[in-house]
Amino acid sequence: MTESLFFTCEEIDLNPRASWAELLQITFVNKEQYFSISRLAYEEELYFEYNEQTHYIYALCQDVEFNLKANVLHIHITKPLKSNCPFSITIQLPSFSVDLEEVLQELKKKVR
Repeated sequence: MTESLFFTCEEIDLNPRASWAELLQITFVNKEQYFSISRLAYEEELYFEYNEQTHYIYALCQDVEFNLKANVLHIHITKPLKSNCPFSITIQLPSFSVDLEEVLQELKKKVR
C-alpha cells in the first residue's frame, strides 16, 4: 500500500510515566481528530488508532520504524498484523512538544 496518512498535531497527550510499567499510550490531537499509539508492557504488539477506531493498525514493535526529525514524526509499518489504515504515517508535531525520543524507545523495547 503506497498511500500515506498525514496528521497535523496541535497537542500531545502522554499517559503518566508511573503507568508505563503496564501501558504506554501517546495520543496526538487536533481540533477534530486524534492519532494514538498504545502498547501493553507485556506485549510485543503496538496498536495504532485514528479517529474513533475507524482506522487502526496492529503491528509487532520490531515491524515499526519511527523516524523523528525536527517537528515531524514519520512512522512506517513494514509488516502489519491487522490494518485498515495506510502503513505510512507522517505527524506534524507542535513546536512545544514532549521529548518523544524516550517514548519511541519504550514503544520499540523488547518484552523481558
